[in-house]
Amino acid sequence: MTPLDIMKNVALVTDGPAFDALGLVHRVRVPQGEAGERFPTLVMVHGFQGNEDVTWVFARTASPRWLIVSPRAPLASEGGYSWNSFNDGKTDSESLWQARDTLTHFIEQLADVYPVDRTKMVLLGFSQGAGMCYTVAASQPQPPLIGLVALGGYIPGPIKLPPLHGLPVFMFHGTKDETIPVSMARKNHDQLVAAGADVSYREDEVGHKVSAGGMRDLTAWLAQRLADERV
Repeated sequence: MTPLDIMKNVALVTDGPAFDALGLVHRVRVPQGEAGERFPTLVMVHGFQGNEDVTWVFARTASPRWLIVSPRAPLASEGGYSWNSFNDGKTDSESLWQARDTLTHFIEQLADVYPVDRTKMVLLGFSQGAGMCYTVAASQPQPPLIGLVALGGYIPGPIKLPPLHGLPVFMFHGTKDETIPVSMARKNHDQLVAAGADVSYREDEVGHKVSAGGMRDLTAWLAQRLADERV
């Protein structure tokens, strides 16, 4: 699948009713279906100094059955956008909570704008975006998520994980990651297991990116989410 194929039928929303309701610029791909049909939804969250386009490489791991949406973070940051700021290399709590509320609002309003099945939602984040996914999941959204994907990411320091009751989590991390050390991912893995998550973990000898093997495992993991939910 080429980059052009991945972006086929993907709309960029910068204004209008959908933007007003959700509060963030975003890209969205809505599957074709029957009138009134609602779809399992994959929310892809980009990382530090990224934008709504950079996560679309991961759309190739999701079948055409998924409605896919990627929001742009609210903070302009050196040619891109970020979810929260940092103080002396540590996550700034105030901006993290603001970003959590902004992203949570976006997610909770999706079903009012697009044909989203709110009971079949997966959050996928890369790098800082993974941190945002952990942050939203820790606030125990209702109805609960059916899965969370953390790619090259981390659990932000201020976050305390609640009981996760078997939440399926897919983690990937590069052992040569120069941005977020693999030791952090291993620590987060143990934290998630202790909180009761059902964690699928893979690491490969790559840097701050996802390997081909990681992409294959993610494809299989997303397919299993649909099978588990009998979609």
